[in-house]
Amino acid sequence: MTDFASLAASSGVGISRLVPNAILSRLKGPGGYYNFGNLIGLVAGLGTELAMVAGNGSSTADGILAYLAGSPASLALTTATLVFLASGELYHRAWGNNELNTDLNRLADMLSAIGALALTVSLVYLNQPILAVLTGLLIVGGKLGSAVNGDFPCMFELWTSDWPDLFRSMVLAGRLPVIVAAGLVLAHQVGVSAPPSEMIQPAVMVVCHLLWIRADILLFRGKSATT
Repeated sequence: MTDFASLAASSGVGISRLVPNAILSRLKGPGGYYNFGNLIGLVAGLGTELAMVAGNGSSTADGILAYLAGSPASLALTTATLVFLASGELYHRAWGNNELNTDLNRLADMLSAIGALALTVSLVYLNQPILAVLTGLLIVGGKLGSAVNGDFPCMFELWTSDWPDLFRSMVLAGRLPVIVAAGLVLAHQVGVSAPPSEMIQPAVMVVCHLLWIRADILLFRGKSATT
């Protein structure tokens, strides 16, 4: 798959005029894709909340506070987002040079596991136990396994070195239930001609998870850098 930076280089000045080089440079590795998705999700969620409170006559400050820490689920989600942003920056620095910094990469994996645990707590509070198990625990286990094992041959003897990395695969698999759930919701809303405002959240979830999947796939390259 071609990244955005390579696409810009191959298309002349068209994309580089629309997207600053500083942003394009961050999309050469997984960190930029992770944080691109993180920021889209944060901005879209906060914007939706502010639109709702504006309709109710509440203040902007009340809307921001409600979104970030208005409930245990909101607080857990905010915590997850902040941790994911920090891990995304570490991934960017780990992959920023021509040679992979495996120590930074594993630290980013550990932070991601903590963020995924906070996300799992948020899903539990939102009464989404199936997603908490299928998504949250898979990502927690995958990221934690990657932090402990690195991108070296898998610690489990039954998992051969010729197969894709076990722990990276767990993370990738953990993205799929959310995409399916959000896609089904979006398809239903399109079918019943729901207002566009009701389609924003599931559409954003799909876009964010596609960006995170791109980052997950880029992390598979770490295996070749350590063997």
